Amino acid sequence: MLAVWFQSLLQITTAVEKTAIYLIFHASAEQGQTFRQSIYSLPSVKPHYKMGERLIPLSQNFPKVDWLAIKYKTMDMVADCVIKVVNEDKTVTEVRALISDLVIGSRCLLDLAAPISGMPNGKKCELIDDVEANVIKLAVEFIHLNGNLLSEVDNLDTCLELVRVAVEFEILGLGPFCVELLLNKFLSVQNIWSVFNSNYEYIFTAAACLKFLATKTKDCLQNESFHDLDEIPFRLFLSLKKMADVSEIELVSKILQISERKTDPRTFFRNYCLQKLRLLALKADDFSNLRQLFSYLSQEELRYLTIYTSPLKCCLKTLPPPTFCSNASERTTNKRLRTLTFVPEGDIQSPKDIFRAGNWFEPKGNLEFSLELRTKKCVKLTGFEIFCELDLEKEFLDDSREAENYTCNLQGEYSVSVFKESFCRKIEFPAKLEKDGWVFVAHCVIVPAGARLTLRLRIERPRFLRNLLASPDFQEHENTFFEPPKISVKTDEGDLTNDYCILKKISYSEM
Repeated sequence: MLAVWFQSLLQITTAVEKTAIYLIFHASAEQGQTFRQSIYSLPSVKPHYKMGERLIPLSQNFPKVDWLAIKYKTMDMVADCVIKVVNEDKTVTEVRALISDLVIGSRCLLDLAAPISGMPNGKKCELIDDVEANVIKLAVEFIHLNGNLLSEVDNLDTCLELVRVAVEFEILGLGPFCVELLLNKFLSVQNIWSVFNSNYEYIFTAAACLKFLATKTKDCLQNESFHDLDEIPFRLFLSLKKMADVSEIELVSKILQISERKTDPRTFFRNYCLQKLRLLALKADDFSNLRQLFSYLSQEELRYLTIYTSPLKCCLKTLPPPTFCSNASERTTNKRLRTLTFVPEGDIQSPKDIFRAGNWFEPKGNLEFSLELRTKKCVKLTGFEIFCELDLEKEFLDDSREAENYTCNLQGEYSVSVFKESFCRKIEFPAKLEKDGWVFVAHCVIVPAGARLTLRLRIERPRFLRNLLASPDFQEHENTFFEPPKISVKTDEGDLTNDYCILKKISYSEM
């Protein structure tokens, strides 16, 4: 029987794989000489080996053998049982499997499997009638390939069905595998709430959704489907300990908006939201923007919050009300993203207005822009927005076409200097830019307190540029994070006014 299987295996493998399979069988067979005489001759390439050695080194000329692919190709050949699945048209599909695989991978599927030779007299084979045959095939393949899949899971519904099969049939390792599939391939801001709402009872789907929500909270909250979330997934979401990009004040504001849409807003807020929101993490100024919250709280809760957010907090000896979450820390994992604005939105004209007012210029040759910032606190720069060239040719021709894309003509670098030490890095720009607008260039760098950040940008032979002056608002930033900036602009014809700016804003967060 073993020799027949061995010959079948060799029929579908390459010469290299044949040699590797031959070595395994001969190195593991106790009666090596007898077994060797029972099969046909070796492939033309015959490696040397000694019986009894545990490891037989292959020559470096042999490429790596894909054992998963070999196991996948021979899966149906070596099967000794079948799992019968009823299709929608009442036909039955037989999914072939190995009993030895099911013993380890899923005892539940093992109980449903029938020997290929047929059931014993008086016994009937149980059928699976609530799962598609292709999903069961994927599950059996996952077990047979030791926690891997070579077949593609090509849609979200199939992946969700795999999760259900993993839970209901207790398939070892399939649940965590599906979590990674959902996170890396199928979950998005557009479908996250619908997936969570309809599949939260399956622990692996719920885990994948909550992990996704924890990393993209802000974008997900802007999706209107959030308003239709059922009560249980709603409470699960509010139980998240960390949310990447949403502060507690933003979260509370969003929850208040949803509560107002309910039939009984106060009951909904108190039953499903109050104990999950970290009201003790808010500042006194935050409550001025949450006036609707006061109508949902009791007199005792309001009194406690009033004292807790006042200078008398140090005299407060009573515990928070039992309806409050006792955790007073922010759940956001990122510091609040801030912006240093060089050109306010109100100063940015449309291309048509720029053309009519003549508020543009075309420098001769190249333009070099330099910005120097000295920090007062340690900050993390995440990127900057830079203005692109103007498409004034369509304004000359009074053309209504869309603005054109053009090849990026930007180069740049930044340097950070601390005392006598400094380092410099190049900046990567997008390959294409769109005229008439601006582009965000993501670039991450940490600048220590007291360091000097110098940003140098070079535009090669620009055409039409906006004639903009830098007018940063330093009411907050000047006293807290940065010294006033130093800007210089040079062209081949000489220096421009130091107020001229090609940057729209810089994004950063406090470390």
